[in-house]
This record gives sequence, structure tokens and C-alpha cells, in this order.
Amino acid sequence: MATNSERRILTALTGLLDDRDPSEITITGLVAEAGVTRPTFYAIFGDLPTAFARAALARMADAFAGEAVVEVTVDQRPEVMLGAIGRILGRLGQHADFYSRVVSGHGGQLVQAGAVDFLADELLTNTPVGPLLRAGRIAPETSARAVAAAVVWTVLDWLGSSGRTPVGELAVTVRDLVLYSVVGGLASATPDEDRKESS
Repeated sequence: MATNSERRILTALTGLLDDRDPSEITITGLVAEAGVTRPTFYAIFGDLPTAFARAALARMADAFAGEAVVEVTVDQRPEVMLGAIGRILGRLGQHADFYSRVVSGHGGQLVQAGAVDFLADELLTNTPVGPLLRAGRIAPETSARAVAAAVVWTVLDWLGSSGRTPVGELAVTVRDLVLYSVVGGLASATPDEDRKESS
């Protein structure tokens, strides 16, 4: 649970990153904006790149809020996933400049790594492919991170492009990327068992 000081810093930082490049933000300016002391900032975040990453991941978590869907039939899976992915992408797209700034600035690698971890956890716990990943032949965390990394790269590329494809088109791409990576892919039998079944 975030402390009041942490919330104040993240709120102030998110507002600053909506309008500025990370290189233009200083700890002095941030703590003044948040109404906290420098020692408070250092105790919570340690440095600006970590704070940038936490702000981006907090906003990302907000985009995913309320979209958990686990219990659906196989036939419902593609449509239910498409709807949730479209809504999430729509919310992420509203802050495309923010994400582009944070990913290209100090702490960008922390943002990307954190996004992969966050999405891997979401895939395992809050989506219809979670049970499939958990039943697969590879450790679920490894499979989920592999799929999450592909999705994060695809979405960050989309957020950073000037002529973004419509949300609906990207939602289909992301849905298919997830489904086809898992169903018949990471959640399928081992290659040796596939060969035995086909002979």
C-alpha cells in the first residue's frame, strides 16, 4: 500500500512527465511540486529513474484496472480478450506521449522490464490464457514473460509511432499474438510428444 508521501510524489511526477522530458525533471523541482522533502523522496525511490519507472507502471496498472477476465469458454475467449485488450490499449493510447517520454528517458529500461513483469503477472492471473500457461511444459513464469515481452515491445512501438494504427487493429494483433503464442504454442505438448501423436 502506497504511503501518502509516495502518492503525492507519483501524482506530481506523472503531471510533470505529461508535459516534460525526464531530462528536464530534477529532484528539487519534483519535491517542491509534491510538497515533500528530499530525504522523503530518497527514502521512497532512491533515484529519479526508479521514480520514473514507478510512475509509468502505476499509470499502466490504472489502464488494466477492472479488466480481469479468467472464466470464459474456449469459444468466448477470442472476443472477450479482444474487448479487454481494446479498452486497455485505448487507455494507454490516451497517454502515448507520457509513455514515449518515459521509455526513451532515464529509467526507460526499468519501465520496460517492469512492464514485462506486470503483464506476465496479468497474463497468469487475470486472463483466460493463465490456466493454459500454468499447465504448459515450460515454467509458467517463463512462458508468461516471453509472451509479455513480445506484447510490451509491440505496444511500446505503437505508442511511440507518429502514425499509429487504430486501436481496434492493434487489439486484434495483440490478441492474436497472445492466443497463438499460448494455444498450440507454449501451452501445447512437447515437440517429442507432438511427433509421437502424428506418427
